[in-house]
Amino acid sequence: MKPATTIRYLFAITVSLLYSTKCFTQTSKDSLVNLLYTLPNNASKLDVLEALCEHYEEADADTLLFYSTMEYKLARQLRNTKGEMSALIDMGFAYVNKNKTDTAMNYYFQALQISERVKDDEKGALCYIRMGNLYRIQNNFDKAIECYDKAVAFYRVLKNESGLASALNNSGVVHYDKYDSENAEKYFQEALEIYQRIGDDVGTADALANLGTAYQDLNQLDKALLNYDLAQTIYEKINSKIGMATCLINIGYVYDLLGKHQKALEVQKKGLEISSEIGAHDLIAAVYYGMGEIYKNMHNADSSFRYMSLYAQYQDSIFSEQSNRNIADMQTKYDTEKKERENEILRQEKQIKELQEKADQEEKRRIQEERNRRDNLQYSIILIFILALLVTFILLGGTKLKMQPRMIEGLIFFAFLIFFEFLLVLFDPYVDLITGGAPGWKLLINALVAAAIFPLHAFFEKLLKRKLIKK
Repeated sequence: MKPATTIRYLFAITVSLLYSTKCFTQTSKDSLVNLLYTLPNNASKLDVLEALCEHYEEADADTLLFYSTMEYKLARQLRNTKGEMSALIDMGFAYVNKNKTDTAMNYYFQALQISERVKDDEKGALCYIRMGNLYRIQNNFDKAIECYDKAVAFYRVLKNESGLASALNNSGVVHYDKYDSENAEKYFQEALEIYQRIGDDVGTADALANLGTAYQDLNQLDKALLNYDLAQTIYEKINSKIGMATCLINIGYVYDLLGKHQKALEVQKKGLEISSEIGAHDLIAAVYYGMGEIYKNMHNADSSFRYMSLYAQYQDSIFSEQSNRNIADMQTKYDTEKKERENEILRQEKQIKELQEKADQEEKRRIQEERNRRDNLQYSIILIFILALLVTFILLGGTKLKMQPRMIEGLIFFAFLIFFEFLLVLFDPYVDLITGGAPGWKLLINALVAAAIFPLHAFFEKLLKRKLIKK
């Protein structure tokens, strides 16, 4: 016999929404969006973003990721640690909905670390609930139970009965997954008592339904049927179609086990009607399987084969849908990774280009420094030579040597010629900058320099002749 169908994830959703009840909860999404873009970057805008994340938490993963990323950046800008923590939790949930569990787990872990640092046990418990849900998806049941038990411990200290009931229920679900129905029953029972005490109809119905699955696995069929019936009554009251359909299917299984095959068929057909109405393919498949089993137990091979064939078809359909989703997820992952690789290559190319440019600039700087050192050395040598000539003339002037006027004129002309060339070399870069390298303008400036030196040359020639030539 197929194990009972269990309502398992309703409570994870309940816990997920416990802490997002801001003052904007009743405000429409459009109004929040309009308000968002009128506010400056302050705490009020952060509250609006958190409220928007609440609205999109169960609807649109991409939009949730968009607003939660805005929330995170603003919280960082405002140095609002608790806002940063809330944003990380929202970003994690967006990645859960995008089937990127590893990324989601990373965000939850970051949020958990912040909750420990700021001693926010409420958010810490929520992180453990979310992480437990992810571990359950990954079939890591021991880690899931560990996370749920930590959340239970937090909620007991905080006296948060709603959170405590949800954490207990989730832990019970994982024990049920491990085929440990005895411990599952204990967790479901405690969760039920709390839900009843705080008047939570949805939680009460879910806990009753889950208790029914535990009792069914323990072969306590009367207790299972009682809990399913009580849950079904509440689901009808709150008009929960998926709850009603699930309970009816499980009730049909129990009636079949009790040998009440006709009653089982009637109940299963009601479950099929509601499942078809809401388009729940997995529940429709469960109905067909159950009816195939019932007809087999009634020794009606043709009907059993027909419903088992329908079950197989729906299973194939569900498998195909899941495969298509997996393929789409793989394609998205491939495209994302490809884009990331391309971006990484571009980043590396940019870094290489920057390093090359830096190396080129460094090489140019080195060459320029070497040129400057060479030029400075040459300038110094020329200047020293000119000074040496002047000193020689001065020394000779004190001795009154007998020298020919033409020799003196040649020495003075040679000295001033070197001085003129020195000035041309010294000022050549600046002349190029002023004239743009135009030959005509450079010639004009050189002529002006020569004209400026000529009177100086004549003065020194006359002076030195008087000092060096004996009369």
